[in-house]
Amino acid sequence: MAEKDLTRGPVLKALLALALPITASNLLSTVYQLTDAFWVGRLGADAIAAVATSFPVLFLVSSLGFGLAIAGRILASHHWGAGNRSSVNHVATQTLMAMIAASLVITVVGLASADQLIGLLGVTPEVFASATAYLKTFFLGTPFIFAYFALQSVMQGIGDARTPMYIMLTTVLLNFALDPLFIFGFGPIPALGVAGAAMATVFTEFVAAALAIFLLFSGKHAIQLTPLKPDYALTRKLFSLGLPASFEQGLRATSMFLLTWLAASFGTGVLAAYGLSGRIFSFIIIPAMGISLAASTLAGQTYGAKKFRRLKSVARQSVAVSFAFMALSAAALYVFSTPITQAFLPGEPEVTLLATEFLQMIAFALPFIGIEVSLLGLVRGTGNTRAPLVLTLATLVLQVFAAYALSTFLGYKGIWWAYLVGNVVASAVTLAWFRSTQTLFKT
Repeated sequence: MAEKDLTRGPVLKALLALALPITASNLLSTVYQLTDAFWVGRLGADAIAAVATSFPVLFLVSSLGFGLAIAGRILASHHWGAGNRSSVNHVATQTLMAMIAASLVITVVGLASADQLIGLLGVTPEVFASATAYLKTFFLGTPFIFAYFALQSVMQGIGDARTPMYIMLTTVLLNFALDPLFIFGFGPIPALGVAGAAMATVFTEFVAAALAIFLLFSGKHAIQLTPLKPDYALTRKLFSLGLPASFEQGLRATSMFLLTWLAASFGTGVLAAYGLSGRIFSFIIIPAMGISLAASTLAGQTYGAKKFRRLKSVARQSVAVSFAFMALSAAALYVFSTPITQAFLPGEPEVTLLATEFLQMIAFALPFIGIEVSLLGLVRGTGNTRAPLVLTLATLVLQVFAAYALSTFLGYKGIWWAYLVGNVVASAVTLAWFRSTQTLFKT
């Protein structure tokens, strides 16, 4: 891999050079999820609802790994920007070890508590059985998912976004082949139903982790893993940086959990529509997330090189590009929401109508989401993971309370309106805070 010095040259060129392959990787990741949704959708609304029910639980328990991966990316980008290549290798190794250790704990706790977690949502017995089977199978693959996520993050932290993209492409193709085999069965392979989608994920994530570990141990990458000896001081630093990001992700997962619970109270149709819309939404915001991660890496390397004035240009151009992408995405989503939902739930006209309503309302929030996520990515890249936590807490509390309050008067549509209002307010608050503080731009 060619070394990437992102602290020199035009900011926009560096931003796009990172954002495009990261966006491609995220697109592939979401294609991966949509492939699951496509095949699971052939099992009916109950199956879609089961996956929708499982998703916030998985999001919640994986938040620790998310935070540690962010910490690894931050430290790797800082050391790379400062020219400390050996420190980058050490950070990569310690991040991998910390995330594998965390994943083993999550696997044990998750398997033991899956029934109770799904039971809290009050779903029907049919949805409960499928959701718990899906969740327990998925937990078995947590170590592989965390291992790959760790190495992907540090590779992106030094500016290598292409290698993770190629690995993700491999897993998407593999998952596309395995999903129908495990879900519907073929020959000696039994039909596992919803759990089959999770089984395909476990296998493909094992392949992704194995490829990444082999590459970084082989000496053919700019990062080389060092001997697996714990460095407790660095591990504490990873947790110090990562825990606020984990709590932030945990808050998002908790919010999703509460809103899923609320959606379930309006019946399986609303729950299925909410879950399907969430999957499609995760696809639509990929450009903004790619720019956010690119801004984080670019800011991290620039911060490590102590080129603080350059951060202003990174901030301006990240926000502008993200806003433009999301405005285009909003227009496309509003126009094509009906055929998109019909493709995933053929024969379920009531659910597709509900999902279309939600997606068309989400469209108005997308440009504001673009502003928010690009700014938060930039701030995290400098090593400040506490401010995004506080901002996220404030806006999610508003969104959840608004959903419960509005649903009293508007029924399930209160959830839709709360989502729109919550994201617009989040963008406004984040932008106001960012413009009011100058601590990011040391001179």
